[in-house]
Amino acid sequence: MTEVETPTTEEVVIGMLAENTGRHFLDSGGAYGRNWERNQGRDFRKDLSCFYSFSVYGSKLGVDASISLYRWVVHNLEYDPEMQARLDLYAEDRPDASAYELAEGFADEEQQRHNYEWVVDAEGFPRGINTYNDPDTWGLSQVIQFQEVAAEGSYCATHLILQVHGGCDVRGGYTMPKCFRIRSGGDCEWIETAQTSTVWAGDWWWEYEGSWLGRIKSWCGEGQEVPPSLPDSIFKLTAVDTSLDEEIDPDILDDWHIEVPDPKTALLVAPRGYTNDDDDVGPWPISIGNSYL
Repeated sequence: MTEVETPTTEEVVIGMLAENTGRHFLDSGGAYGRNWERNQGRDFRKDLSCFYSFSVYGSKLGVDASISLYRWVVHNLEYDPEMQARLDLYAEDRPDASAYELAEGFADEEQQRHNYEWVVDAEGFPRGINTYNDPDTWGLSQVIQFQEVAAEGSYCATHLILQVHGGCDVRGGYTMPKCFRIRSGGDCEWIETAQTSTVWAGDWWWEYEGSWLGRIKSWCGEGQEVPPSLPDSIFKLTAVDTSLDEEIDPDILDDWHIEVPDPKTALLVAPRGYTNDDDDVGPWPISIGNSYL
């Protein structure tokens, strides 16, 4: 008998990202495209950890950022072929069940099995989560839904029974479930890495305090001083779309402002005539990223 080679985590997640999840009558994919269709032929290994773009709405700076789902899974999760084999057997006995019903039912059965074998009661598990419902926590490039299972005597999540949203409308178009072990040992790092949590500009950077529209704290690099006039919040600054062939109001140059020369670039610009001891007068490129991946 030929031995079947166990797929790697990378191979499993690439397969999920390209899996044909069909078409739903509520799906507007014909107009906007479906995730699984757009993913065909992509080399996800070339993904940046964080994708971002900037835009201007009136005088507001818009920041759109997301963490590569491929990189997030590979960083945090490990494919569990033994649990997957049990899920496959569970699915064979329920040919009419939907993908979600299989994930939910198997998670419940698996949790009960572990509670019995390890004589623990992992209260609150299994637990189902759809990342679409919590955008402040989940900044992944595609929506996922999963069942958390606390196995092996743990009171924290150790495994995810994962589905990727491959459709267009979030109400449908999810892949068949796959089983993964959480690499981080059950702490919350695997959740934190799904957040776009840091904005920086040159040698100075700003850290979230809540939502994007919340207050931004300013910090400085080691051995550097923050200019006294550095703004408390870059999101309260006037934003200027310099990609347009229009003259800029000179009054803007008399204060801190943000210039957006194209959708992928934004610059923090000091007031006209600004100087400091290091003659580092900018402009400073603004990027957005994830400090964990």
